[in-house]
Amino acid sequence: FCCGCTDGGGGDDDAERGVTTDLGSRPLPPEAGSEGAAKIPPAADPRPAEVLAAPPAVADAPKKAVLRETIFEVVMPPGEGKLGLVVAKQQHCLYVRGLAGGKAEKWNESCPDELRHIRVGDCLIGANGIQADSALLLDMLSKSGDSEVRIMLRRLS
Repeated sequence: FCCGCTDGGGGDDDAERGVTTDLGSRPLPPEAGSEGAAKIPPAADPRPAEVLAAPPAVADAPKKAVLRETIFEVVMPPGEGKLGLVVAKQQHCLYVRGLAGGKAEKWNESCPDELRHIRVGDCLIGANGIQADSALLLDMLSKSGDSEVRIMLRRLS
């Protein structure tokens, strides 16, 4: 019932009433001027008269930027020292404020896909398959030592 109707799309009853259905969408009224076409009065607009009389403010409205969310995983191999991430705790993520050498910079140097490079502004939302709040993530990462670390990052662009 994706179109909002209750009968699952136009059936034989619709054909008898002269209503056609457009590829499973809501039934459409017959063409204007055809036999049996019913004149349907427009519905009353519930908005106040001063709102209806005001010109639309489309030209003055600021355009909103559309943000795209990308989520990706970075696998940092065991060894190679510290992670090298400078982060700030936020409620549900660790905000990447900078890179300080270590595994993070080595990842960026070795990864051919620049879209998967760790950047300032990325949000670390998970580590080693676990999504958690920032305090738990920070604790997990600080205890990772020289083991492999898989981090999940979210980027808005």
